Amino acid sequence: MDGDNIILDDRCDKITKEAVCKIQCRSKIKSGCTLFSGIGTIGRTFLCREQPINWNISESVFCFTPKKGIPPEFVYECVNSREFQDFTNINASGAAQKGIRMTDLKAHLVPLIDASAMKEYENTAKVFLSIVGSKQREISVLKKAKAILLDRYFTNR
Repeated sequence: MDGDNIILDDRCDKITKEAVCKIQCRSKIKSGCTLFSGIGTIGRTFLCREQPINWNISESVFCFTPKKGIPPEFVYECVNSREFQDFTNINASGAAQKGIRMTDLKAHLVPLIDASAMKEYENTAKVFLSIVGSKQREISVLKKAKAILLDRYFTNR
């Protein structure tokens, strides 16, 4: 997970379609879920804006699914908040590789606001997160173009 992107490259494990189906039955990732890296690179997040196709998560990634009436953007921003990120880093444990446990995550209190304020937040947040996502995708395309140009002009000399 990197910003508004899921990176599917040679660092990802490849599995069969049957395995993806079994994992999907367990993870239940769908549009509106927030993914959170809980081991190693603790705190990386991703908001699933579309149903995942041809990829899924490992046991080191938590999937937060908002309850009815709570916008996915609200959950995503709560998980990205400095307070939540600090909480997970303080409560991470482990000798070889630090990780946060589900019991610790459940102990963290999440602020709730009334329904009308939540709707107003949702409408505002969707606009800004859409712009951020668009810019991050644009940056990704530009980085790929840069890599191709640098490779073309500096590798073959």
